[in-house]
Amino acid sequence: MKKWILFCFLFCSNLQANQLFVVENKTVDNKPLQYTGVLVPGDLVEITSPYNATVKAKYVSFGEKVTQDQVLYELSSPELQARLTEEKMRLFEYTQNLEKIEHWQSSTEMLQAQYNVNRAEDELEHDQDRYEQTQKLYNAGIVSKEEYASDERSYKQSLNHFNQTKKHLEDIKKKGDKQYVELAKMKVWQSNNQIKILNQKVEELTIRSPLTGIFLPPPRVEPNREWSNGFNRKTFHEDQCLGIVAENDNVYVQIKVDEYDIVSIHKNQDAKVRLLAFGDKQLKGKIYEINMLTNKASQSNAVANFDVKIKLDEVSPSLKEKMLLGMTAEVKLTQPTLQGLFVPKQAIVYQNEEPFINIFVDEKNQSLQKVELGPTANNDVLVIKGLKQGDKVVVAS
Repeated sequence: MKKWILFCFLFCSNLQANQLFVVENKTVDNKPLQYTGVLVPGDLVEITSPYNATVKAKYVSFGEKVTQDQVLYELSSPELQARLTEEKMRLFEYTQNLEKIEHWQSSTEMLQAQYNVNRAEDELEHDQDRYEQTQKLYNAGIVSKEEYASDERSYKQSLNHFNQTKKHLEDIKKKGDKQYVELAKMKVWQSNNQIKILNQKVEELTIRSPLTGIFLPPPRVEPNREWSNGFNRKTFHEDQCLGIVAENDNVYVQIKVDEYDIVSIHKNQDAKVRLLAFGDKQLKGKIYEINMLTNKASQSNAVANFDVKIKLDEVSPSLKEKMLLGMTAEVKLTQPTLQGLFVPKQAIVYQNEEPFINIFVDEKNQSLQKVELGPTANNDVLVIKGLKQGDKVVVAS
C-alpha cells in the first residue's frame, strides 16, 4: 500500500518546527462512525378528545401494548347529547314544515284564507244588493239621504274588506311556491347533516387505537403521575390530547450526528446496532431518515446536531417482544473505502471560510494553495482539487 512519506526537519524562521509530507495517491480504509442512540417508534399518533367530555372508563394503562381498533377510553359528553337532542327536535320541526309546504293547498292557513275570501265575498254581495236597492229608492224619493249614505258606506267597507282578503289569500299562496319548498328542503338537509356529524362525534366518544403499538401518556405529563380512577373524572376540552399510540411494527434507533459527520452519511447507509440490554447480539439496519433541521444548542459556540433514524432489519418476534422504547443502542455506521490524495486535517488552513494548504517551495518559502475537500477518513481529508501527487505539504506540528 502506498503511504505518506514523512520528512521532519527544523525550519529557519517561520518554517521552524513544522512537518513536511509528500502527497501520494493512496487507499484509506475508513473507520466506522460510532454513536449511542435509543429505540424510538416508527410513527406517533396523537389521540384527542372529539368533544368536551369526561372519561367514564379507561381500559388500557400507559406503557401497555395495544392492537388496532382496541378500545382505550369511554367518554361521556352531556353537552354533546344535549346538542344532538336539540337538533333532532329541530329536524322534526323542519320536516313537519316541509310536509306542510309540499301540501300547501290543503294547509290550514290556505283553507282559512280561502274561507275568509268566500265569507267576504258573500258579505259584499249582500251589501251591494242592499246598496243598489237603496239607491233606486233614494232616486225615487222614497228613502232619506242618510239611509242611502249609510248603505253606501257599508258597501264600500265590504268591497275594501273583500279586496284585502283576496290580497291576503294571494300572499298565503306564495308560501307554497317552489322557492319556499326548496328552502324547506335545504333546512331539512342541513339538520340531517348536522345530526350525522353529532352522531359521529357520539360514536367517537368510544376511543379506539388507530394502529397496533404502545400506548403512551400525553406530552408534558409527569412520568410518575398515575392516571387512575381519579383521573377518569377529568373533563377534557375538544382536541385535547388523551394519549399517544407509538407504532412498533417496525423498530428504529435514533442517534444524534454532529455537523462534522453528517456530511459523511446518507440514506440507506448500512448500520450495525447493538442493544446494550441484550449483550453482544448484533443487529443490522439502514439509515431510514435524516432530519436536516438542526437541534443546535442555545450557546453560540455549540456544535449543531442532527437527528438520524435507523430502521432495523428482520428483528425476531421473540426479541421484538422484549424491546422497550428508550432502550440504549450502540450504533456503528459503515464508511466506504476511499482512494485519492489525502492530507492530515492539521494541514488545512482557512481564510474567509475557504480551505487552503501550504505547499513547500524551498527552505525559506511556501505557497498557499486553495483546495477543494472531500470526505474525512479517520484523521485525514481527501483533497479533490488543488493538489497533485508529489506535492510537499507543510503541516504544523
